Amino acid sequence: MKPNNRAEERIPSILTINLKYNDRIFSGMTQNISKNGIYIEAIEMNSSKNRELSIMVAAEKSLFQLKGEIIWTQPLSCKSSEKSLTGIGIKLSEVSPGYLNYVEYLKYRNRNNH
Repeated sequence: MKPNNRAEERIPSILTINLKYNDRIFSGMTQNISKNGIYIEAIEMNSSKNRELSIMVAAEKSLFQLKGEIIWTQPLSCKSSEKSLTGIGIKLSEVSPGYLNYVEYLKYRNRNNH
């Protein structure tokens, strides 16, 4: 097992994302990603666990469409704005081959830059 008892290593990566949840679109940023999970910080998103959502991830010159389930949420303090910020842990249920290749690329790059 990897750190924090995760099956897959989490890779620090700041990427722009859009989430479709309850027929609304929310914007956010990834903080870390893996082949089977993502940690996202999203603005003004009231979410609950065990809810499915669609995710569009912009990575370099690619867009990846994913699906996942909210596993946990946590309110975050956002002192620079009046908007609320939510930390969201997502377990991925559908990923594209391109996304999996991108995660492998980041792992390889991180190992060779240290």
